[in-house]
Amino acid sequence: MEHLLLVSYYSKFIFVRTIHGPTTSSKIAALTKQICGEHGIPEKIVPDNGLQFTGTAYQAFVQAWGIKHVTSSPRYPQSNGMEQPTGGTPEHTEVLGVLMAKSRTSL
Repeated sequence: MEHLLLVSYYSKFIFVRTIHGPTTSSKIAALTKQICGEHGIPEKIVPDNGLQFTGTAYQAFVQAWGIKHVTSSPRYPQSNGMEQPTGGTPEHTEVLGVLMAKSRTSL
C-alpha cells in the first residue's frame, strides 16, 4: 500500500492520504487538491521528479490553482525533505514538501 505525504515546511504538519490502486498523475493531483481544499492553497509544492508529479494532470492542477511547482534535483533528492527553506521565504508562506511512502500496513 502506498501513501501520499505532504509536509508543511512552515508548521511541519504532515498530511497523509492512502493511494488506492495505481499511482497516476491524476490520482495524485486529486489527493493534493483534496488536501489543499481542506487546508488552504500553498504558494509552492516541492515534490521529487516522479512521473506522477511531472505528468500532465498534475501540471494542469498546479497551473490552474496558481501553485509554484518546483521539483527537487534528481542528483540531490533530499532537497524535497524537511530542511529549512532559504532565500528569504516569509514565515507565513506555505510550502509543501511531497513524499511518497510505501507501508506494509494501513495508517
